Amino acid sequence: MPIVPGFQLVATRSFPPLAARLHELAELGYVKVEPYDALLRDPGGLASMFNHANLTCPSIHAELPRFRTDVQRVIGMADILRAGTVVIPKLTVADHPQDTPGWMRFAAELAGYAIKLKTAGKRLAWHNRELEFAPLPDGSTPIEHLFEASPDILWEIDLAWVVRAGQDPTAWIERWPERIVAVHLKDIAQSSSGAEWVWADLGHGMLDWDLIVPALKKAGCQHWYAEHGAPLDFDRCAMRAIETMRSW
Repeated sequence: MPIVPGFQLVATRSFPPLAARLHELAELGYVKVEPYDALLRDPGGLASMFNHANLTCPSIHAELPRFRTDVQRVIGMADILRAGTVVIPKLTVADHPQDTPGWMRFAAELAGYAIKLKTAGKRLAWHNRELEFAPLPDGSTPIEHLFEASPDILWEIDLAWVVRAGQDPTAWIERWPERIVAVHLKDIAQSSSGAEWVWADLGHGMLDWDLIVPALKKAGCQHWYAEHGAPLDFDRCAMRAIETMRSW
C-alpha cells in the first residue's frame, strides 16, 4: 500500500504565513497535515485554510492542559477540523511522574480521556518523547504503563525521540504494532553541532529507514507525517521529506 504523504506543521513555525506554507505543501504533493497545539486557537479559521489548500487533517495535537480544563472543547475542535484522532504530544519535565505508581495514576487519567473521546467517535493517541523510555526505579518504563492501562490509548510514535532515548524503534514497533496509528518521521543529524540542532531532513540523517519503514507498514500505520524540529530552510525540508517518502 502506498504511503500517503503527511506533514507535521510544527516545522512551519518560523516561516509565516501559514496559509502560504499550506499551499506549498499541497503543490509538493502532501495530502494531509497535523497541526500543533498553538494552531488550535482558531480551529474554524484553521479548517478554512486546510480546505482552501485541499489538505486533510486526520489528527491534531492538543496539550494535556486542554484535556484537564475541558475535554468536550477538545472534542469540538477535532470535530471542526474533521480529525478522528487527538494526540497528546508531551508532558513537561516538571509534570513527569517519578515512579511506577505515579505513571500508573497518569495512565489511568489518559484512559479516562480515551473513553470520552471514544464515546464521541474519536481516538486518543500519545506522542512520545525520550523520557517515556527512561527506566523507573523498578526497572519498568513509563511507555509500558501507558499502554498497559487501556487498549484505547494509541500511539503516535516519534522515531527520532525513540532513538534519542537509546532504543531500537523497530523493536518497539514490533512490540506494540496494534497501538500505532501515526508516525512522526523525523531524522537525526550525523553531528549535533549544526544550526538545526540534532535534526536532519528526512532521509538525510542517521536513522535506518530500510528497517523502520517495513516494520511500520507491517504494523498498519495509518498516518505518516514528515517532521523537522528546527529547519532553517522550509522549502528544502519539505521537498526532501516528500522525495524520501515517495522512495519508500
